[in-house]
Parts: sequence; C-alpha cells; structure tokens
Amino acid sequence: MVKAVYLEIAPGAAEKAVRDEIDRYDSARPIQKRQFGPVVASVFKWKGVKVADISWNLHQRKDRHEWAKNDFWETVRLLEIEYPVFFKLALLDWVVAALRDLRDDIESDDIAKTNWKNPTADLWIPVEWDWESFELGRGWGAEYVKFSEEDFASQDSYRSRIESLCIQYCMNTVLQSITKRVAYLRRGRKILHVMPVEVMQVYESLRKDEAADFLSWTYSPFCIGSDKDDEDVKSSTLTPYVKSQLEDCISPKFGTGHIGDVEFTFDYKVCFYPMIIDEAKRNVFYHIRASLAFKPQVDFSVVPSEGQKALWDNIFDAFRGCADQIEDATKSEMAKTEVSTPERKAEFLLSSAFDEDEYQQIRREVIAMGIDPDRIPHRNP
Repeated sequence: MVKAVYLEIAPGAAEKAVRDEIDRYDSARPIQKRQFGPVVASVFKWKGVKVADISWNLHQRKDRHEWAKNDFWETVRLLEIEYPVFFKLALLDWVVAALRDLRDDIESDDIAKTNWKNPTADLWIPVEWDWESFELGRGWGAEYVKFSEEDFASQDSYRSRIESLCIQYCMNTVLQSITKRVAYLRRGRKILHVMPVEVMQVYESLRKDEAADFLSWTYSPFCIGSDKDDEDVKSSTLTPYVKSQLEDCISPKFGTGHIGDVEFTFDYKVCFYPMIIDEAKRNVFYHIRASLAFKPQVDFSVVPSEGQKALWDNIFDAFRGCADQIEDATKSEMAKTEVSTPERKAEFLLSSAFDEDEYQQIRREVIAMGIDPDRIPHRNP
C-alpha cells in the first residue's frame, strides 16, 4: 500500500482546475461498471493463468474472507510472473475503452458537445475506496478485494470472482502507475497534492524554481497517441518496471483518408489525469479524455455512416493488431526461456519494487527462496 504525504496547493489556476474537475464529475455520467476489453480478459484464457483457490476448501470457516484475500494476491503474483506483459495489454484496453466511449458519444444525440466537429469525450472512472484505511493514514485506500457470500457458493463462482478481481486490479494498477501514483485531495476548503513519499523527497531536494516545474510536470496528464512525449516514460518518478513497460509499448499510427477531393490525415490522443479524492462527497475518480485529430480539419459528419464505421473499424483493428504483436512477441520469448524459473521470478520481483522498503522486503523473500539477490541482474528502485 502506497504511503502518501500531502502538500497544500496555493490558490490559483491549478486549484481552480481541480475544483472544476470535481464539479464536472458531480454532473457527469460516471462509468459505474466497465466491462473491460477482451485483451486483458484473454490473459487468463490464453496463458491459463493459475487462479489460486485454496480458500474454497475452507469455505465453511468464518475467516474464509481473509483466506480469499490471500488467494487473490497469490493469483496476482502468479499473473505478474507468468504473463508480465499484462501491463501493456491493460494500457491498450484503457485506450480502446476511451475511444469506444468517444465513438458512442459522437453517435449519441444525448451528448451535444461531442460531435465530429469536436471529437473529444471525457470519461469518469469511479474508484472503490477504503475510507477507513485512508483516513487512518495507512496509505492509498483503493479497494481491490471484496467477497460476498455468493462468491463462496461454488468453486466455479469463487474462481470467477478471483479472476474478475485480478482484471480489475490490472486495469487500476495501470491508471495508478502512469499517473505516477499522485492525486489531488479536496479536504474541507483546501485542495492538496497527494504523492508517495519517494516523489515528495525528490520535490523537497530541488531548488524553488525547479520544484515548481517538477510539480507541474508530475501532475500533468500522461498522454498516448498523437504528440506523445517519449520523455514522459523515462521519468525518475516511475519505477523501473513501469518504465520498461512503457518504453516499448506498441502504439498504432494512422494514415490518410479522403472526403471528396480533400485528403486528410487523422490520429488519436488519450490522456490520463491524476486521481481526485473528494472527502466531502466520498467520491474518488480518474478522468480520461479521448480525442481525434484531423489535418486539415474536416467535417466528418458529411461522410455517410458506412464511411464513419470504416474509420472506427480501422482504428480498433489497429489496436487489435498491436495486442497480437505483443502476444506474439511474448510467445516467442517464452519459447526461448522458461519464465517461471526461480531466477526469473526473483528478477521480476526485485525489479518491480516501488521503493527502498519494499525492495529490502523482497530481497529477504528472494534469500528465503535460496537465491542470492546480488547475483540476479535487476533494476534497483
């Protein structure tokens, strides 16, 4: 769980922007339940990721909910070890989800401000939140693990619940990671920066002018698509594991089209904004903005519906092709080496540590596996 520290935002443009975001969320139609795309869901089907179900054998015990949480985290660990490209696939799923919502908003008569002349849509992703843990200072309050009595009705229902929770975890982990695990917090009348201890330490080590630029950059949205800044993925505020995932993440490029005699190029852009925590209304959410760009600017509404459908098919086929490339590369790599050897597990665990405390804890785990961590090539946090 991420340990967070707080920094008050001085009144100004940044504070007003956060308040505007909160107001917009209050009047928006947030996505309460997202059916995540087939890319991440197929992880469990293609690789046959092992779903830990120890607790099913203990389903009559009163503490089965605690055992079930252990099953969940064990399944997550197996997923990360046996299918490490889940991060790339989950990121693709979020981009595709945003573009699908953009398509639906353009085609909907209910969303007047989104159309072919202004092909931009905002998504509001609610986050389930453990307010008690957060307010007690235990760190991030994102809740991934909740079980109902119905989940213990049968072994199939139990395994299905574990699987769906892991998919949710994959998707939320991506949002946290690419936004550098920072957030805004409305507490009373104040707006606060919320950031991991490690990010705050970097901030406090800088000169005043450098600190202001660093803070502005840290809270800037992560964008993928047109005008993507490759330097964003090389920031020291991202863990080595996340940087390694983003540096070679496959992103489709689009070409040209025609409207009559007019030739145009088109591209997409999806931006992920830091999480906002509203204590007063008990709302926690991410904001994602998706848009299309046409050069020169064209009125695509004059294109027949078949042509509009062909444009969207082109976009989504390109993302499916990216997912196929990622999976093909993974299969090829797996054919060369055994991913789940103890040494490979140790390498992954050591490289994925978020901070020094977690790194030292993982070192102890690796030593308990009978492996010398200093003999394993890995990235230090």
